[in-house]
Amino acid sequence: MAAKKPMNTNHDYRIERIVLAFDSSGCNHFTIEHIFNIAGYLNSTIQAIYIEDNNLLNAAGLPFTREVALHTAQTRKLDSQQITRHFNKLASQLRSMLETQSQAANIPSSFRVTRGPMLQTILQESNNAQLVYLPAVSRIVQAGKRKYVVYISDNKSDLIQLRLCAFLASKFKLDVLIVRENITPQNPDLNELSNSNYPDIQFHQVQAENITTMINQLKHVAVELLVIPETHPLLQQPDQIQRIINNLKCDIMVSRGQIDATPLTNKQ
Repeated sequence: MAAKKPMNTNHDYRIERIVLAFDSSGCNHFTIEHIFNIAGYLNSTIQAIYIEDNNLLNAAGLPFTREVALHTAQTRKLDSQQITRHFNKLASQLRSMLETQSQAANIPSSFRVTRGPMLQTILQESNNAQLVYLPAVSRIVQAGKRKYVVYISDNKSDLIQLRLCAFLASKFKLDVLIVRENITPQNPDLNELSNSNYPDIQFHQVQAENITTMINQLKHVAVELLVIPETHPLLQQPDQIQRIINNLKCDIMVSRGQIDATPLTNKQ
């Protein structure tokens, strides 16, 4: 359900701004409603950016480019004017959905259009944001399985990031799974979270030495949200991020370094 009330102030942790990124794949009402719920919990505003794909536009300008219909396999010529019309139509739809949800949830939002490679562009365009949200085009719902917020550790100090994961997990009744290159038996960050504000959340760790191992492990987990710190090497590899999106069908949140270190609380 959408958050149809003013932004709450029942905790001492505030994410000032969340950047919500869209590409030419579009989005649906459920995903937009979900991100506005997150923004409401974190007392955030939303800055939505629709990124037009340069590669798609350039490919449409080639004389041999054809469009293949999904159900009939029929082909037709594809040109840059068609792609531009598609971009404009999608931008109008996204703007309308955002405005409707912004009013319903009483959460300020903005929307603009830019052009370029998805991951590089959104990270460049979101320097003033503490969180970047990349919604999945389609989700895989695994009935009967406990769902997870998955945190991909960069093996640095994780406490601030884990507090954020735990807080979101508590709001959406999820557990937290931490993926590390190296696992230590005693983790003070986990001990602090497990023994304090979040007794109902289970915290798990798995070890994954590379992206392929990680994807293969997470395929068997119902991943609701994947959280990656901005400093993680994965964000320097757009093709690997795309592999995650294609294989896991989950939303991705990039947490940036300027997140406030004020502890999260879980007051009711």
